[in-house]
Amino acid sequence: MEQTVIDYYMDLPKHLHFVRVAEQSDECCDTYRMLSDYGSGSVRILNFHQQFLIVLADFTPQENFEKVSEIKQEYFEISQFETDSSSFKVGGRKIKQVDRGICCYANSHKTAYAFCEAGKPTRFTKVIVTRSYFDQFLELNNQSLILIIGIPEIISSFSYRPVVKHL
Repeated sequence: MEQTVIDYYMDLPKHLHFVRVAEQSDECCDTYRMLSDYGSGSVRILNFHQQFLIVLADFTPQENFEKVSEIKQEYFEISQFETDSSSFKVGGRKIKQVDRGICCYANSHKTAYAFCEAGKPTRFTKVIVTRSYFDQFLELNNQSLILIIGIPEIISSFSYRPVVKHL
């Protein structure tokens, strides 16, 4: 099924058996809790104009969960995985562990294979920025272009890490 990246993440909670918690939600932020028959935990989605998402997930499913979706949209994805039990499927077959830490992707078309293993915690934060949002941001903020051009120098200045000896 082909969909936008925003649709994919906005639909994910109901596929994982989460219910919306109205008392903790508003027009920009939806908070969900997992139904106890399916596991425990929560997902929070901050949605800015269907163009920019922040997804905060912390849950443990009782059963394996798998979802395959075709996403056809240009977007940036910045992800931080806080557990090493998170995984995805490569080519729809082989399960690949996700390393703890931060990763960043620029996507234009992909098949998303989400896989959550029963009894293992899934904890991540994702920032999704659509191409249209990014382009509008640059148009409105010409100074941002100067910042983006300087990013390689900024990153290289942080790449030096002093060695700290343990006492």
